[in-house]
Amino acid sequence: MPNHTQSQTETQTALERLVAGGTEPEYAVRGLMDLCPEHKAEIRILKDALDYVPRLRADHHATPVTLTAISSLMTKETARPIGQCRWAIECWAVAFGKMKSEDMTAANAVSPATPVPISRPTPPDEDPQVQYAMGYKYAQGNGVARNDAEAVRWLRLAADRGHAAAQSDLGVMYENGRGVAEDEKEAARLYRMAADQGHVVAQFNLAQMYLNGRGVAPNDMEAAQWYRKAADQGDAEAQWYLGWMHTHNRGIAQDDTLAVEWFRKAANQGNAQGEWNLGWMYENGRGVPQDDKQAVKWYRRSAEKGNELAQCNLGMMYANGRGVPQDYRQAIEWLRKSAVQGQPQANCNLGILFSNGRGVDKDLDRAIMYFERAADLGNAQAQYNLGVMYETGRGVLRDLSRAKDYYEQAAAAGHKLAAEQLSKS
Repeated sequence: MPNHTQSQTETQTALERLVAGGTEPEYAVRGLMDLCPEHKAEIRILKDALDYVPRLRADHHATPVTLTAISSLMTKETARPIGQCRWAIECWAVAFGKMKSEDMTAANAVSPATPVPISRPTPPDEDPQVQYAMGYKYAQGNGVARNDAEAVRWLRLAADRGHAAAQSDLGVMYENGRGVAEDEKEAARLYRMAADQGHVVAQFNLAQMYLNGRGVAPNDMEAAQWYRKAADQGDAEAQWYLGWMHTHNRGIAQDDTLAVEWFRKAANQGNAQGEWNLGWMYENGRGVPQDDKQAVKWYRRSAEKGNELAQCNLGMMYANGRGVPQDYRQAIEWLRKSAVQGQPQANCNLGILFSNGRGVDKDLDRAIMYFERAADLGNAQAQYNLGVMYETGRGVLRDLSRAKDYYEQAAAAGHKLAAEQLSKS
């Protein structure tokens, strides 16, 4: 097989390994992209060959004549060189057991004087990369029927041999109870094994476990440490969490300037939460000079991705003419998008606009509807506003008992005016 490139030989060897593990060649070829991403050109040729190999299925043995005929047909219909087509057909025949590797040179028209040696496939229970590829395929249903138990079996084989991605994915299976009984302690243990090897997803997941006290004792400092490791590898969500921890003094010192740096890194990768937080820092002048135009810029990017907090804030920037010309139509549009997603403050803000007739016709029925939605979601301002409306009979029948109930709810949430109102009664 002297006309075969080293790249083709490596691809064929990987195919043999997958098929030796019980995978149909059609599925195996599709899985080679994950296993051999550096050999995509050769793998595409193998994919093309799958349309022609059914002719070999009825043959008990592959012969040079059969291989040449099918390779010629493939050449005519795909416009690929005959050598590439023959290589693809031969690889399939060897992997499927129609030929032996050493017989390939005999089937090749080129002189076999100096054949390229083909290594024998490593048994799958000794090759963690193949085991991981199989586990991933079963977990995702990629080319095979999804089977969580089978995914766990393959992932465990690879994880036991130190494969970091397998350890991380197996941790996810334990955390979510897929294919195994849910076990957060085991998930945390597996995440740590992979994280110690520098696996970025495992580092992030381990940080989450420490932040939320799942499978381990809650520890903000440990969480911050693992978020930092993942963030330094470019994980946008970990970068956002580091910014959030800096603003909330969780595990690391409160530092708005550093928070802005991490929010910006996340935002520059298109992370919607990072964009929203960066906009909020600009609006409030925390860690950066106050700048409404910058706030609008980042709110808009996040809002267009569907972030309900950014949609609410952008709506109010339009309502108040901050960073953009005042535009109530835009304000209502963005607030409604946020409110539909159940954002409490957006519902409250819509209630205020309809209650006061700002940018819309005054409509107390709609105002009350939005206030009630916000109040049910725990918004203290909406609870207070409803208390005032029931106390004064504005838009509703006067009801002092209901007014008191709403004042009490708002006061319990820390609303000072509601507390003052209660003290007067």
